[in-house]
Amino acid sequence: MVPINTHTYFLNLTEANENRDTTPTWKEQHDMLKEYNLEDMSPTSMLALTERIFNEQDVASQYSWNRNRRGGGSPVRPVAPLHDVEQKCRLQSSEDFELKDCKGEKHVDVLHPDLNTFSDWVIGNWVNVSPKE
Repeated sequence: MVPINTHTYFLNLTEANENRDTTPTWKEQHDMLKEYNLEDMSPTSMLALTERIFNEQDVASQYSWNRNRRGGGSPVRPVAPLHDVEQKCRLQSSEDFELKDCKGEKHVDVLHPDLNTFSDWVIGNWVNVSPKE
């Protein structure tokens, strides 16, 4: 149940609007495995990628460039590695309770409830993650 790869595509709206008589052309922006030199998309590989984004300037720049749909032409403008714990936790979390665990917060805050926390509470913790040793 692990994805094999992820491809990101884009459509040039200006070009599509100028050529309304033709079918718009979707183009590949990037292939996740090739873009980040990944062997696979296993949880271990994806966790290692988040660590690289967090610690390596070139990977952080590439990630930022891709995240912003490659605006600005190229990732040559250096981006500092993501030394923000909030961003690192968001990269490494797939659901709200996991995010709260990463940030050291309580799962449910009855004084400040939110829909994501409620949804996670209703769905339950169907994936058990063992703590790092």
